[in-house]
Order: sequence, then structure tokens, then C-alpha cells
Amino acid sequence: MKFPYGISDFDTLITEKYHYVDRTDHIPLL
Repeated sequence: MKFPYGISDFDTLITEKYHYVDRTDHIPLL
């Protein structure tokens, strides 16, 4: 299992078969 540390390109995430977890809900509202 590969984790996409520092990768922000979703095309690379998909083509390189990285494991992506959306943690948007963990960002506190400012």
C-alpha cells in the first residue's frame, strides 16, 4: 500500500495506485 505524501495531483494518485483517504472533515472551521 502506497501513501501519497506530498502528492496533490489526483491523476498521479489514480495511475500510480496510491491509497487516498479524504480527511477534509478533520479540518477545523476558521
